[in-house]
Amino acid sequence: MVERLRKRQRQFRRWRFPLLLIHGLLLISWFMLLFVVTRFSGDEMSRLILVTYMMPPIFTFVALSSVLLGQVIWNWRGEPKTDLLLRVIDELREGDANKTLHATAAPPGS
Repeated sequence: MVERLRKRQRQFRRWRFPLLLIHGLLLISWFMLLFVVTRFSGDEMSRLILVTYMMPPIFTFVALSSVLLGQVIWNWRGEPKTDLLLRVIDELREGDANKTLHATAAPPGS
């Protein structure tokens, strides 16, 4: 279980820059869609239909990009709760190792 937590922490750290790249690509696609909608030349009905069909993907890209950016910033160094749990486990293991070392070095009553 501890190794799975460590692996997940490494994955968070490994994926932060690719996720930022995906965020950037989503923003670029958002600007491209916005550019297409604003620069569309056609009659009023065609423009209205284009805006009607393009606004949901634009808002979806903005929402997805915002969630992705928030997750990357929040978990930049890994998940905080998992990091704290792993530190506590490491300290407990070190404490147990020190107790075992002291118990075998000097028998009680000497």
